[in-house]
Amino acid sequence: MRLRGLSVGSTRRVFGVVCAVALLCAVFMVVVHASAGAAAPFSISVSGNRLVDGSGNVIQLRGVNESGGEFACAGYPGWDFFGFPTDQTAVNALKSWKINAVRLPLNEACWLGIDGTGGTFGGQNYINAVAAYTNLLNANGIYVILDYHWGACGQTTITQSRCYANWQKSMPDRPNATTFWASVGATFKDNHAVLFDLFNEPHDNSDWNCWLNGGCTQYSGNAANQYVAEGMQPMLNAVRGAGATTQPVLLEGYSYANDFSGFMTHQPVDPSKATVLSLHLYDFNYPCATTACFDSGTYSIRSAAAIMPVIVGEFGQGSNTDANFDNGIMNWADTNSYSYLAWTWNTWGCGGAVIISDYNGTPCTPNGTAIKNHYLAVGGTTSSSSSASSSSSSASSSSTASSSSSTTPKTSTTTTTFGKTNRGQHRGHGGPTTTRP
Repeated sequence: MRLRGLSVGSTRRVFGVVCAVALLCAVFMVVVHASAGAAAPFSISVSGNRLVDGSGNVIQLRGVNESGGEFACAGYPGWDFFGFPTDQTAVNALKSWKINAVRLPLNEACWLGIDGTGGTFGGQNYINAVAAYTNLLNANGIYVILDYHWGACGQTTITQSRCYANWQKSMPDRPNATTFWASVGATFKDNHAVLFDLFNEPHDNSDWNCWLNGGCTQYSGNAANQYVAEGMQPMLNAVRGAGATTQPVLLEGYSYANDFSGFMTHQPVDPSKATVLSLHLYDFNYPCATTACFDSGTYSIRSAAAIMPVIVGEFGQGSNTDANFDNGIMNWADTNSYSYLAWTWNTWGCGGAVIISDYNGTPCTPNGTAIKNHYLAVGGTTSSSSSASSSSSSASSSSTASSSSSTTPKTSTTTTTFGKTNRGQHRGHGGPTTTRP
């Protein structure tokens, strides 16, 4: 066929152009279709005051703490990396509860191989073990919170006159804390399914400037333990400077992650705007042993929750006569779209906040059973909550955990409960702001 006004040669050229364009369009449609059908990467990031996955869906983490990585390596000598199984069978047990997040407490000294921990279970061996278990959890659809739980006292070598890295310190230590986070950040900079918890349960302090910038002396007058504290801003800078630029970073308040009175006026600057408030809530906490304490008044987290995600990094009930407290925490967190992780997925004997009797995931009664049933009922990664830019909804007041908190300070006594302590703590001060720094 010949097009009117065109020679045979011109007609052929026109057909050639038309066919080429049609072929390119077909290829483009195939590529677009393939891209649309491809699975989004397994990742977590911050959008406004919500955690979101690789597709932008809002995520609510419901998980557990697996304690052991903070102490098993630092037994002088260490006896294991974690002290609990880290194989696929163990991960399957976690999945049987529809758990989508695990918080792994770590030991700063073991990671760095300092303070006498650089043997079989320290240094690069420890790093490799943490990375391998993190990768296995991620491969099974479980996010991982890497938590700086225990550390040293500013020293790099151990002597009889210095403290060990086998107990919980009041604050991170300078200069080791930033060295630790620079290394962790570099190790996991390409892993976007992890979160970083800068320091577990700061306590026995009320100086919010020190919380932010460091520089205050810890255990002053105690020659064996005295050291200079590091602050949240330098540790956050170390993470971001190591190339981990988008991973969410958790910030815990004073009084064992229970006092956020100075939190909003002492926010570290994060160029990624990916910080997360992380509180711990037990029925023996002070100043806040109830959810109502966090909803209004001096220790309210409402202003923070309007601009950043909230994670209940640890929760548990000292009494195992019922599960009212645990149920109240979970219902309150669900109402407000907060993430939450129970303490603890360890076989230390049922009682208090130990929630399993074996690593097959058999729940302790009543607490473990209540948590498992709740996770199964509401489980899954994606939240049904409002959009990522929305503010937290009003608090639930129907549960036992939502009753009002006592305002009478506790005395400075110490009672050990499943690895947790109930101590008198100092109060901080400060008012809210309305935007991220």
